[in-house]
Amino acid sequence: MIKHLSLSHYLLMLLLATVWILFQSRFEISADSTLYINQAHLFSINEVRSAIDLYNWPFYSYSISFIHRLLSLSIIDSARVINAFFFLISCLYFLKILLIITERDKVIFSGFIIIITSIPLMDDYLSMMLRDCGSWAGFLAGIYYFMRWVKHNLLIDCGLWQLCFLIGFLFRIELFIFLIILPFVSVYIIKDSLKSYVVLLYSYSLLIILLLTSIIFYFGNFLPDISFNSPLVRFQQLLSKPLVTLNELFKPLPIYTDNFDLKIQLEDYSVAVKYSILSTIIILSWLSTIKIFHLLTGLIALKFSLILSKFNLTLLIILIISFLIPTFFEFTSFDVSGRYWIFSIWVFYIYSAIGLDYCFNNIDKYGFKKGKLLLFFLWATIIIYMATVLFDSSIKSYSQSILWVRSNGIHVNEIYTNDLRINAFIKGQNYPYKEKDIKYLVINNVSHHEYLSSREYQNFLNTKNLKLLKKIPNDSKPDFSIFVLEDKP
Repeated sequence: MIKHLSLSHYLLMLLLATVWILFQSRFEISADSTLYINQAHLFSINEVRSAIDLYNWPFYSYSISFIHRLLSLSIIDSARVINAFFFLISCLYFLKILLIITERDKVIFSGFIIIITSIPLMDDYLSMMLRDCGSWAGFLAGIYYFMRWVKHNLLIDCGLWQLCFLIGFLFRIELFIFLIILPFVSVYIIKDSLKSYVVLLYSYSLLIILLLTSIIFYFGNFLPDISFNSPLVRFQQLLSKPLVTLNELFKPLPIYTDNFDLKIQLEDYSVAVKYSILSTIIILSWLSTIKIFHLLTGLIALKFSLILSKFNLTLLIILIISFLIPTFFEFTSFDVSGRYWIFSIWVFYIYSAIGLDYCFNNIDKYGFKKGKLLLFFLWATIIIYMATVLFDSSIKSYSQSILWVRSNGIHVNEIYTNDLRINAFIKGQNYPYKEKDIKYLVINNVSHHEYLSSREYQNFLNTKNLKLLKKIPNDSKPDFSIFVLEDKP
């Protein structure tokens, strides 16, 4: 029976699934990924200052550059290797969390099913070259060792959970919040009050050291000495940011209407309208990310209280924090991508796996006919989700653009596109960031960009001409256009 396989067997199957998905989606990339690709290229040619100037949270890009030089892979392939590695680490610790909570080996089968049927993880974000996979690994490893700390009260586990969250923090800064809050959680949950208070003191001493180190790095001479990176300007921005954020929380939505009565009501209840609309968006966004199968199995675990109270309390606190972080972003910047919910989705998947395990173990209680029918529908749902993840044959529009250029044998130096993702695949890492910006400016008719002077842009427009070769329809955004560069007559 497949339920009796070991943890290593499930990880092997997840590895094969990961390789297959990455192969299927080898032309997929996110807009953010183009930034990491170019920054990694700058690191690989030892342009460290230019790389940091490009983006000031560089650990993911530096990791890509390191693998690129170590294994002699392309930068895009190096990014995929890193993502696959960290995703498997995430899966490993997810399954280990299930084991420490339930103390039953068979539960990892349900955990495997939850991961392999996860559309947001396996189908949406695994193939994207994003720093999220590294943060997922640090996040889940941190939860695992925090659970061990709650269960065994060993100081080694206490140090490990903080180390893991710190590693995740190198990829996404949001994990710093867990380093601040979880020491208080341990004080509340762990019965050995003396040990927990010592750990609290130790934790915040560590955070102070980390903060001082960050300040020294932030205001040091590591960055180029140019006006917008000057220490004084940075310090002023750092001080003003909390006030700006607080102001955004109570700033009304920019809703305009010609109806006089409705306009008055919107002005009178502007904050209430803002929080009502955004709260609805937040709930719908989270529900659309998690999908119905994983939601229902997770609710089963919550309904029947299938997790011990101290573990359940810890998970609920982490779930709430993970949910509030993107919620805060939505209220202040109106920016919540589906991937921002993944921390909370991972935590809820723990409930989903335990709920699914409960279904498998108790389905016989419904009698032979009813039980068999329920088991059929359960497996049919699982197979549908797995097929969606593993056999997604849809080709995104920008992937079609890439394939069109390659199949027509057009010289890459002649190609200009209106999408940075297409540029990244057509040009690889061999084009400078400034060249990409010129192409972006030309196609989008933008006259200013922080990396280009107006003279460079205007000179380019005055001497070049673009001829449309191909336009590929795009449902959600303007059509993808491919141009060829010609000299003006």
